[in-house]
Amino acid sequence: MGQRLAPNFAIAFMFKVESPVLSRGPLLCCRYIDDCLIICSTQEEMNRHTITAACVNLYQRDICYPSLVD
Repeated sequence: MGQRLAPNFAIAFMFKVESPVLSRGPLLCCRYIDDCLIICSTQEEMNRHTITAACVNLYQRDICYPSLVD
């Protein structure tokens, strides 16, 4: 029974994560359920998004964010 609610919980959680990112205006931000792809124009802009991702880890320590491409 809980599996039916899992996509809705994922969408609600990702909305909370995605909102501050979208407010900064990345070039591209795509999401499918609980996966995100964010493309920014500069490394500095991406670093600002990394701070947002670090804040999410305060709630879910097992979430891993892959390294950025330099």
